[in-house]
Amino acid sequence: MKLLLRMWLPVYLVLAAVLAVILFVNWSDFPTTLKLSFAVAIAIILHMLEEEKLPGGFGYLFNVGRGPSPAPDRYPMNPFIAMVVDVSGFIVLFVPALLFPENQWLGLAPMLLTFTEAVIHTVMGFVQHHRNPKLPIYTPGQATAVLFLMPLGVSYTVIVASQGLVTGIDWLWAVLYFVGSLLVTLIIPEQALKSMTARWPFERRHFLSHYYKHFMTLDDALTPAEGV
Repeated sequence: MKLLLRMWLPVYLVLAAVLAVILFVNWSDFPTTLKLSFAVAIAIILHMLEEEKLPGGFGYLFNVGRGPSPAPDRYPMNPFIAMVVDVSGFIVLFVPALLFPENQWLGLAPMLLTFTEAVIHTVMGFVQHHRNPKLPIYTPGQATAVLFLMPLGVSYTVIVASQGLVTGIDWLWAVLYFVGSLLVTLIIPEQALKSMTARWPFERRHFLSHYYKHFMTLDDALTPAEGV
């Protein structure tokens, strides 16, 4: 399991490179909407990289930055949950949009996630700053969400709406598929797998990442909150 937890992100980075090559080779043949679907799929993997490694620290943000935790290194988020959510979310939400581009509602569904990511990361930034004024409003994942995901999502949405490529039923299916995907790949795993005695905690040396270690000590970050 430790090997799997360490390798899933590098594997996805290789996948991002493969998607980039496919997009480059087929650039003149792909319609604009499919180009945007590929670009969003690549961007969401870069978003995972920003959350987990560069600069990383999403574990701290989720477990401590947004509120106190009785077991900061593993509750409510732990590396296994992060892997399950990111991997399953990509497969369920992004792969169908790439494989079946003629179904515009499948392409719309991941675009709804781009808006959600930008809003959530921004809100969480203000929350963590409110709880700890020493922290900026930036959160791991916010840069890719605001600079890449949301603009790509807006572009796709504007194109399909302005060109009449989607109907009201398409929007309905997109919303239902998006909500269902969140339920199956995010909400259920996070609730079912969270545990204060989780077997796989975040590694101490990586918990604060290159970002948060400038604002606090590891001991302070890992101090369990009482009465939570």
